[in-house]
Amino acid sequence: LWRKTRLFGFSLSLIFHVGNSVLFSLGPGGLGTVSLGFFPWISIALTMLFFPTEWPRKILGKWLGEASGGTASANRVAKVPVVLLGIAILLQIILPVRPFFYPGNASWTDDGHRFAWRMKLRWKTGTTRYFVRENGHEELEKVYPDGFITDYQENMLLGRPDMILQLAHHIGNQRLADGASSVEVYARSKIALNGRERQDFIDRCVDLMKVTRTLGPTTWLLPLRNE
Repeated sequence: LWRKTRLFGFSLSLIFHVGNSVLFSLGPGGLGTVSLGFFPWISIALTMLFFPTEWPRKILGKWLGEASGGTASANRVAKVPVVLLGIAILLQIILPVRPFFYPGNASWTDDGHRFAWRMKLRWKTGTTRYFVRENGHEELEKVYPDGFITDYQENMLLGRPDMILQLAHHIGNQRLADGASSVEVYARSKIALNGRERQDFIDRCVDLMKVTRTLGPTTWLLPLRNE
């Protein structure tokens, strides 16, 4: 709050948040299981509110003025923050209400979960295995995710349909690239939500290679038994 120490205080804040981001992103032996995500960078950006309010306009105005050689561009800069603020407010209204327009429990389906400020509402544990059928054969081959992704990625994949689908397509496309004429990929996922008993998460009869990711509800999931 004091102008004379503001830059020093911001520097300390920068060290603190960057240090947290690095510390919590470490792998085995670190604190990688408790990722802070984008919060340190949001905090750094918001700390800039302590600086004089006109500093972004001065920087943008000077840059645009030098680029165009006129004052018209500098005048237009004054409207930019208003437009950006309006877009930001609109997004913060639309995105958080998305889960209410999807069927089922968003903590289970993950439909509309991201960017909706649903923080610390759900914890999922379990296992996911893939089964691949090539060239129409009857036999299914079991495929483990750890052959394609890291332990951290596999942990993040649990209970997230879009990631499960993405890896299924990756596995199938790799088999096609290796010479298979046709590939089917199925998944068996047993997930426990917030301490409940594990239950089947995905319809095992659905060939995920035929599923396309959309903004609509995830129809190939099984409903949560114990709401």
